[in-house]
Amino acid sequence: MESPLASWWLPGPTGWLALVRVWLGVIWAWQALEKFWTGEFRDLSPQLQRMAATNPHPWYAAFLRRSVLPRVLWISPALAGGELAVGLSLMTGIFAGGAAAAGIALNANYYLAAGQNFPCNRPLNFLMIGIQAILIVGGAGRSLSVAGLIG
Repeated sequence: MESPLASWWLPGPTGWLALVRVWLGVIWAWQALEKFWTGEFRDLSPQLQRMAATNPHPWYAAFLRRSVLPRVLWISPALAGGELAVGLSLMTGIFAGGAAAAGIALNANYYLAAGQNFPCNRPLNFLMIGIQAILIVGGAGRSLSVAGLIG
């Protein structure tokens, strides 16, 4: 009979996906914690106003101006909290598929909001979207995770 820890650790390809999942979770959590440490989570309006003013997608610029900027004082901390939740979930493997889907939504919004202002971030957003999609399809939350230990 196989030990529960043997199936929890690194069983084949999902084990490697789990290592990628944890690495991606660390990146998300680090970005969120950086926002909290610097105080940037309180008000992202200067960055968002610049992104709306220079955005090449008129529909997304209008979305930023009409929906996001009027609510920026609660969206800013919610954004940092969402990044932290995605990071912790991916690191622990609890609700990893949902966290990866939320990460895809965040990366897509970051690309639409800032892709033209920070061209070096474009490939990173696409890479993270692709990796998170692979994590969802590959079921990486099954190994090296709290959920895998629980059963």
